[in-house]
Amino acid sequence: EEYEKFKKEHKHWGFGNFLRSIIGLDREAVQKSFSEVLQTHKFNGDQMDFIEKVIEFITREGNIEIGTILDKPFCDLHMGGFFGLFPDEKEQEAIFETIDRINKNVVIT
Repeated sequence: EEYEKFKKEHKHWGFGNFLRSIIGLDREAVQKSFSEVLQTHKFNGDQMDFIEKVIEFITREGNIEIGTILDKPFCDLHMGGFFGLFPDEKEQEAIFETIDRINKNVVIT
């Protein structure tokens, strides 16, 4: 029943994402996925807090939809929300690509 509810809410995600939503992800693996972004860009304190919130969310939930980072609690760090916090399009793109790569990297063994 829970999987059917999940399928209805997340039509484009499969069984692997369902499992990840239950058990989450290893924090170190999520941090490693963000390491290139963190090394390439110089983020301020609020931006680092935002990325830490994203890492915590993915670790707990197993994935995150891009639209989620545009809503609370993520948008609370800046009155302009995500785009106000990250005005640089290259930074925005790097974060979106990292999230997309994490979401697509679901393998059931």
